[in-house]
Amino acid sequence: MFQLIAFINTALPLGDKLAFQAGAQYLSHKISNVSYESAVVRYAILREDSIVTRTTFSQANYVEFPLLVKYGISPKWNIYAGLRTSLLLGIKANMTEEHYSNGISSSSTPIENTGKFAQFEGLRSVDFGIPLGVEFSLNRYISLSGTFNYGLTDFTRNKNFSNEQRDKHTSAQIYLIFKPF
Repeated sequence: MFQLIAFINTALPLGDKLAFQAGAQYLSHKISNVSYESAVVRYAILREDSIVTRTTFSQANYVEFPLLVKYGISPKWNIYAGLRTSLLLGIKANMTEEHYSNGISSSSTPIENTGKFAQFEGLRSVDFGIPLGVEFSLNRYISLSGTFNYGLTDFTRNKNFSNEQRDKHTSAQIYLIFKPF
């Protein structure tokens, strides 16, 4: 899941129906949301059933640079395709740990980390993709646009995964575009 934070782009006309469009956009990408439990069971003199639940949420922040060729199929409709380069800016991970003993929650500890982590050092800082999209102009100043970004590169460097388990930076986005000029 991607959440668009901000974007800016510009178009250079190459004719009546053709244009070159370049831009930059800041995106936040959900890497994982994992929850798992581990149990500790001790039966000596006193009975103790303990369960630890850990929930981890990780998010990566990217800046993307799409380079597109845009073609006007009618006065209101445009299609576009091109190449996208993404740069990894940073990663944020939050972990919550809850301890249960004999069915009663004894503590909940939120742990927040930012920066580089051992489990994320396997991420590539640059990856590439192919954006394909369509744009509909509501009027001179407002347009709706939808884009599908197909990831070309595996953004992980983890060699433990087989070829079938690649993580590609693939997304679908919907924009409401305001054109002040």
